[in-house]
Amino acid sequence: MKKILNIFICLLIISLLTFPVFAATNPLVVDEADLMSDYEEQQLTATLEEISERQQFDIVAVTVDSTDGKSTMDFADDFYDYNGYGQGENHDGVILVINMAEREYWISTSGYAITAITDYSIEMIGDSVVPYMKDGDYYGAYSEYADIVDDLVTSAKNGSIYDWNNTYKGYGEYAYGDGYAEEYGSSGMDSFERIGTSVIVAVIISAIIVLMVKKSYKPVAFNRSAANYLNPGSLNVTNSYEHFLYNHVTMTKRAEESSNHSGGSSTHTSSSGTSHGGGGGHF
Repeated sequence: MKKILNIFICLLIISLLTFPVFAATNPLVVDEADLMSDYEEQQLTATLEEISERQQFDIVAVTVDSTDGKSTMDFADDFYDYNGYGQGENHDGVILVINMAEREYWISTSGYAITAITDYSIEMIGDSVVPYMKDGDYYGAYSEYADIVDDLVTSAKNGSIYDWNNTYKGYGEYAYGDGYAEEYGSSGMDSFERIGTSVIVAVIISAIIVLMVKKSYKPVAFNRSAANYLNPGSLNVTNSYEHFLYNHVTMTKRAEESSNHSGGSSTHTSSSGTSHGGGGGHF
């Protein structure tokens, strides 16, 4: 009995020692560039852990000052793969890396994230978090990223994947087949106001120019006939006729409109041989 108890205690100690080591090697927040305060990092960690556990889907946030010569895309892919992120056999999850050396970000998707987070969604996330990054609010950027990813995964699991033909909160609502007609967060009224203001300014400037030109001319008396402007005998028309020379009409087929966005997720293969979706840009 004592031997069994000793074995049980040893197994318990081993399990307790193993768990913190595992957690330490797989933190969901890695702020190497020190862009967030300790409190912000703790709050963000708690948020990502809650969502990741509930969705069974890792959401990772990483900041760095250097990628050691790699592109931000390659760094994000490799950081995710070689640090063992992702849940399930397909390593489901997503990572957002902020590279301060290039002031660049990259979102890399893996497993189910490639399905749930399309190219459209990656662009939408980027446009949503970049304003925070430009303002130096990196905690705000990652919080926005986490909230949106949570929504995207929930919707995908419920059978509705956000894409160019199924927009998220109106982002790119008129982009399907026509390119952007309005930006995320702007309204049609804003566009009309800008156009109206431009027209008014143009009319005022045109009126000023016309008045200045009109003022520079000397007034002349009005004449109903052009005879006063001709020298007597200077014009003598003896014969007149018209000849129709030719008619040529060129017809060009109008190009059919096509979608600027194909939808779905484009993928590439990382150095570990894993398929990733992704996208990014500068801020």
